[in-house]
Amino acid sequence: SSQIECALSHNESLLLSCIRSMRYTGGGTNTADAIRTARLLHNGTQANRSKAIDVITDGASMSRYATLDQASIARSIGIIMIGTGVGQYMVESELIGLASEPKQDHWTNV
Repeated sequence: SSQIECALSHNESLLLSCIRSMRYTGGGTNTADAIRTARLLHNGTQANRSKAIDVITDGASMSRYATLDQASIARSIGIIMIGTGVGQYMVESELIGLASEPKQDHWTNV
């Protein structure tokens, strides 16, 4: 598993540099914990700002139930949930389940 925290910025170069610095450490995908962490990071942001979490994954989470529960909590406080699947092993139903409405606008597979 991997975890990165990048400073919020409109600077594409800074974001790409942060992403490239991520190192894969092995293990499972705790998507629920990632959503919870991202949601908590949004707690300190200004109320008038749009908030979104984009879950990018190449497989299934460790716990579908916990993942969908955390996504539901995030959506209930106004965070837009986006699901992005990468490759052939991503679980479409999980990404659709965590995505905000309208579903077709908030999930994709690349």
